[in-house]
Amino acid sequence: METKVQTINLIEVTVVGKDEENGKKYAIALDQQNRTYYIPEEEIGTQFQADRIQDKIGALMGATVTIIPLGREGKRNLASRKKAMEVLNKEYYDKLKDGDIVEGRIIGLSP
Repeated sequence: METKVQTINLIEVTVVGKDEENGKKYAIALDQQNRTYYIPEEEIGTQFQADRIQDKIGALMGATVTIIPLGREGKRNLASRKKAMEVLNKEYYDKLKDGDIVEGRIIGLSP
């Protein structure tokens, strides 16, 4: 029996702007070949402090993020940061074993 392996295309991009069309907000991001990707606001994936961030797209302006291309919608190349983060998190946690010591940085505390 043959097993199919699905390859996931992760791309690093820089968030350079934002756009809005028909009430839908997008982050505009460029890869190293200057291809433009549009990340819908719901695919930004700001899980930490999501309730405190008013402008999710503005918070990422100038940042380099990892995305997964989703395909085209009209003339736009759509992408998801949220799905890319899920893939990266799964890869990271799958490598961990009981007893591993992991370096980290505390970025916030809450009661």
